[in-house]
Amino acid sequence: MEKQLLISLVSDQTIPNVQIIKEFGNSETDYKFLLTKGMQRKGVVQWIVDATQIKGFQDIFVDEYSVADIENELHKIDYLEYSRIIVNLTGGTKMMVLSVFDFFRNKRNTEMYYVTGIGNAYQKIVDRGCEQKLFSCSISLEEYLRSYGFSIKKAKPSGVSLEQTEKIYNHYINGDFLRYPDSLNFLRERRGKVITDTDFVNVKDFLEAIEYYPAQEGILSRSETKYLTGEWFEEYIGAKIKSDLELTDNQILVGTTIRKDVPLRQELNSVPILLGLEDEDMGPENEIDVMFVKDNRFYVIECKTSIIAGQRIISKPRRNKKGEFMYDEKGQQLMDNTIKEDDILGETIYKSDALRTKFGLFAKSYIFTLSNLKQWVANDSNKAKKMSDLLKRVSLSNIKIVDRTLLIQAENMCSLL
Repeated sequence: MEKQLLISLVSDQTIPNVQIIKEFGNSETDYKFLLTKGMQRKGVVQWIVDATQIKGFQDIFVDEYSVADIENELHKIDYLEYSRIIVNLTGGTKMMVLSVFDFFRNKRNTEMYYVTGIGNAYQKIVDRGCEQKLFSCSISLEEYLRSYGFSIKKAKPSGVSLEQTEKIYNHYINGDFLRYPDSLNFLRERRGKVITDTDFVNVKDFLEAIEYYPAQEGILSRSETKYLTGEWFEEYIGAKIKSDLELTDNQILVGTTIRKDVPLRQELNSVPILLGLEDEDMGPENEIDVMFVKDNRFYVIECKTSIIAGQRIISKPRRNKKGEFMYDEKGQQLMDNTIKEDDILGETIYKSDALRTKFGLFAKSYIFTLSNLKQWVANDSNKAKKMSDLLKRVSLSNIKIVDRTLLIQAENMCSLL
């Protein structure tokens, strides 16, 4: 096998680098990354290396605004030892792309490529234009996430069968959940906690109505209370997507926590220095309901059984003017209750939009819900106005909502994506 060189222009969008490396790289390939100091601070090359597991690479730093500097750095490479030179023009700044293209366009044994991000295609640049080609390789979901600097913490599956989950889904669609509001509130208050036989009476009738039988009779485990308060819906959506899109295990994850590496920038506010904390070079954790890759494109879905705004009571201890807790004549602490409007859809849009921008230019974001939006706004102009404003925000954020009606009408998940 003859030796080859693969040169990658680096930017925030790392997936094209990973795709071309996976498509053309082999054991006889040397890898060189053309990048700026700004990209080095972000650590993007390390993300690419973590995703592809390549060895023997070199960073080449350039001034992104200087053609002379870019050409000077490229001239330092000894090209005679390579029988094939592959150049990925997808990343970098416009000045870098133009300079590199001009440098290599007449160099022997050189091929230049550009990844469009549309479908599974990429372009080979030839004398009179471009030739479209299809990737023979595919990117796993974990490779995609590592490409953007994410670490992954997989959730332990509930262990509940798909058959059982489908039963619960059908009971929800049929309105059986609505008959047990007290049981549902009881479960939500104890989400992630064990419900023992003494409290089991509060949920017994509800569980029988939805045909759910605990692993241990008369007791709900921590994982079961989490499953029954919403995780069943994300597991249902995940299973249906995996089946309908014919995905493999390495293409989809359900109920996963991700965290993005954020290298410290000493020129800005440093958390460890200001607060005396260690290991603060990671961003906040985010729980993702369903995410998958198909044809090298990334999809993320937030699953909500309901996104309809509602009210909840918030209780706070009452205090006197001195700030002391107050009690009644029986010694019971006095509480002040306030009603708070829940903006579930607004909060979900904000989370989905904030995450979508971290997954690359071509990531697709969805909100799946069992709320019936049309029914909720019927004959209520105030609700219709509020929902209309929220849906405009969804459209501006390039997020698609799939509600109860669309889910029921769809023949399979392919038609919804």
